[in-house]
Amino acid sequence: MTISISRGPAWIEPNYLIQFACIVSSSSFTEAARETGVSKSTLSRMVTMLEEYVGMPLLERTTRRVNATDAGHTLYNQCLEVYAAWLAARETIGTIKREAVDGSTGQTTK
Repeated sequence: MTISISRGPAWIEPNYLIQFACIVSSSSFTEAARETGVSKSTLSRMVTMLEEYVGMPLLERTTRRVNATDAGHTLYNQCLEVYAAWLAARETIGTIKREAVDGSTGQTTK
């Protein structure tokens, strides 16, 4: 499978997915802003962009909480899978890197 990544109409910043997952898991823009270091207004704009991209609401907002819609829960679960895959890839790459380093000199073998 070949993946072509370009900043065309289908482009979504990968961090948006992590930020969205933080919002859903905390049920709060305020808490997600604290966790991610991104302002509430920026997170709100990001969610609006995601909602425009998928063509339906992802969150139900009240004055005190946010709750994921059915579509939001679907995206949230996929975000968790993507994040888990990233962590697994990073761990595997770290193992490859450690195995490629010659223990006595610290030099890579390739």
